[in-house]
Amino acid sequence: MKTTMLLALTACLMGCGSKDKGGSSKTAPTPATTSTTAATATATSVAVATATAASTVTAVAAATGTISLDLTGAVGLAMLKTGSGLDDFDLADGPALQKVNADGTLAPALKGGSDADVVTNFYVAPNGTTFLVGKFSIPPSVGAALGDGLCVLAKAGATGALTCVDSSLSSVNAAFKSPIQFDTAGAIFYTGRVESNSVLRKVDSTGKSTDLINSSVFLSDFLVQGDGSTVLRGITGASLTDGAQWARLVSASGALKTIAADIQQETMAIFPDGKLYLGENTPYGRIMSYDLSKGAMDAQPWTSNILSQLSEQGGFDATTYVAPINTNGDAWINNATSFVNTGKQEFAIRPYNEGGSNLYRYYPTCAQVATTLLKKAVHLVAAGDNLIVSGTDANGANKLVLVDATAATPVETDLLPNDEVEIYHLSYSTKTKTLRFDGLRFSDNAPITGAIDLGNSNKAMLAPTGGVKLSDFQSL
Repeated sequence: MKTTMLLALTACLMGCGSKDKGGSSKTAPTPATTSTTAATATATSVAVATATAASTVTAVAAATGTISLDLTGAVGLAMLKTGSGLDDFDLADGPALQKVNADGTLAPALKGGSDADVVTNFYVAPNGTTFLVGKFSIPPSVGAALGDGLCVLAKAGATGALTCVDSSLSSVNAAFKSPIQFDTAGAIFYTGRVESNSVLRKVDSTGKSTDLINSSVFLSDFLVQGDGSTVLRGITGASLTDGAQWARLVSASGALKTIAADIQQETMAIFPDGKLYLGENTPYGRIMSYDLSKGAMDAQPWTSNILSQLSEQGGFDATTYVAPINTNGDAWINNATSFVNTGKQEFAIRPYNEGGSNLYRYYPTCAQVATTLLKKAVHLVAAGDNLIVSGTDANGANKLVLVDATAATPVETDLLPNDEVEIYHLSYSTKTKTLRFDGLRFSDNAPITGAIDLGNSNKAMLAPTGGVKLSDFQSL
């Protein structure tokens, strides 16, 4: 509804510069593409090898001058969680940003700096470049927007040394699900604040900066595609209550085009066919598809809630209703979360379900994925044509499951049959065919990092973190 969107926008504007320490910070998504590199998972039993380290957080050396990122031997990056006593880059206590070694142990990822330097989040571009959000005393921090002259968005160069991406930026907007995104050419796109204005900026690999919105726009979401073209969702007007809601496209060359006007949009994603799909909160709820190659909205909705809600809608005019392509839509299908593109299919988690799993396929057809090991999906990532899903079963027990959804009846493999682990973050590497995660192991109530080699009979390794909890985790 419009009220929901306005509240979300208000929270966005008020939340600029804030940091959600509850684990909602996310690494930047891979640019929207129409294909995914395939990786074949072997569906066999899991052999679990458990590390026995009492504490796996390495002590940090004394602070020195410049700041650099050291990823030697790292297979992942992680942020330590608030409450661990190590919640910022204060070298008197220890840095929050940790590299994850192959054996699951943690070690500081940053060298140098001072007690004034703080890291609150990290993002890894598709080309492997790491960007850090926080407060950094690095060049060109002279003239930086913060009163203390510190930089809020930094880039690690080829040698690991940090440099400031934008010295005019006073905050990165943590209220966005993905405030930092990338295209395949290495450009970074970020939303934040410059003085009193909200900005959406692109900085290419040469350092050239381009503003994609002006001060009259209230941005609520954006989606960067591989070629650098960017879908925007927002409002134009004097205030949040009298503005016109819209979806727009900024081409790679900078041209602006309206996709939809006066649309109460909730979600957007690029599906495997290369089209843009918009979840619209109409009185009936529906998903519309926009053909980016033609620059036009498809005439029929992709799917709609209306078939299950006709009896609830007064004044429905059947003569003007355009039937959706997929006729099995039902309630809340328009505001799904965690869209995942496997290259052939599109999946997402529904916020509500009327029975069975809340995992749904949205392309090439719309249907509930009839899983038996999982009742409620919480996290999902693509692994080639397959899905890896964490969640709970019908009895509330935690499960980590490989789902082959290419068949009419999904084939499920329990990846941790001998251990119950509540999963907090999932990350899959197509290069090594390895799933990495962190969570809480129930057998000893211990925080752990874990890895499962899908290319080696699903062999698993769980390593205790010595009681340290993570607020973010990603494979490298």
